[in-house]
Amino acid sequence: MADNYPLKVNDISRRIEEYNVGDNVNLTGNNIIADSSLGASEQYLKSDGTKVVWDNPGDVYLVGAQTLDSKTLTNATIVGASNPGVVLENSNLVNSTITINGSPIPLGGSVSSADSNTTYTLRSVDGIGTTKLVRLESFGTGAGVIQDIGFVPGSNITITRATNTLTISATDTNTTYSAGNGLSLSGTTFFLKNNAALTADRILKWDDTGKQLASSLIGEDDVQSIVTVNGNLTVTTTTETNSLRINSSSFSLRNGNSLSDNTTIRMQFNRTTDSGGSPVNTAALEWYGTGGYFRLNQTGNLAGTLPANRREIVTTSDSQTLLSKTFVSPDLGDAQATSINNLVITDPGTSATLSLGDQTTFETNQNIYFDATGNTTSLTVNGSIAFELVNDTTLRIRARGTDGTTRSADITLA
Repeated sequence: MADNYPLKVNDISRRIEEYNVGDNVNLTGNNIIADSSLGASEQYLKSDGTKVVWDNPGDVYLVGAQTLDSKTLTNATIVGASNPGVVLENSNLVNSTITINGSPIPLGGSVSSADSNTTYTLRSVDGIGTTKLVRLESFGTGAGVIQDIGFVPGSNITITRATNTLTISATDTNTTYSAGNGLSLSGTTFFLKNNAALTADRILKWDDTGKQLASSLIGEDDVQSIVTVNGNLTVTTTTETNSLRINSSSFSLRNGNSLSDNTTIRMQFNRTTDSGGSPVNTAALEWYGTGGYFRLNQTGNLAGTLPANRREIVTTSDSQTLLSKTFVSPDLGDAQATSINNLVITDPGTSATLSLGDQTTFETNQNIYFDATGNTTSLTVNGSIAFELVNDTTLRIRARGTDGTTRSADITLA
């Protein structure tokens, strides 16, 4: 038999049996005893995990009417719309009042505040002595409140009042003026000293000797964005590695009106200087206007006239005379020359060819002439020889002896 409880008597089989699942147990007129007790009034049965016992009501129902007594609600929300009959007394609230115009008003209470209809005016009035006041005054129900702001004149200051207008006047009692450096004073008017000598559009400089401003050599044209230096321009740098940078595609020197080209324009580079900054060794690039060419000059030839120091710049199109030059493996191309190593070269007029075989030496101590057919070269030097091709088969040799007599011989060509 299982642990089902209670048991019943089967009227048909006359046996004691368990209740089947789904059967109803009718305990009308019977008492239930739990833990050997019928329980007290209003108690209910509950399980303590081991058996069923009686206990006093204390749980809050999820639904159904119930009265809660001596309960503390924590983190609870009371929905007013669902509880219209709930009344909370102000004494139960921590903040039970609100303050209006300095008076605490209980929640749910009312207050009446009368309209005082107070007005204010702002005006100026005379104070004690020379003091002038700006006064704020109340009228109406709250009349009688006055607040003043006073203006007290200081030294050499006067304050006058006309109705609501205050006039502040100052008197300069120090009438002794003196002009400092760079200024002049005439009566009570200051002006720049030396202003009549200043040049328009010139940058000003300080003349410490005359203690005045003066025009510098630098002019500025704001319209054309041009700065002009009417004199020497020296750019001083702290180290030799500093550089003067000009962001321009054209750098122009020696500008002016009606310039002549018959001069030397020099750009000098100081290689070394003495202790006073004067150049010792220089190098220069010059335009020699008289000769019409560029040249390089070294120290000791500032005028550019000493041939030993002058280095003319060779161009591809200009005609120039080169002095004391050594050519190493040159390609003379179609060159013209009148002499090489004291050997006089005569222009043949049209063309001529001198051909020597490989490893051939041609040497002569006298004149040798090669005449074309029909030429009659005069032999004027003793020891001269002339070769003449008479025709296709005859070569004539003419020679001038030491006695000045010219002789000839014909050689028949095979």
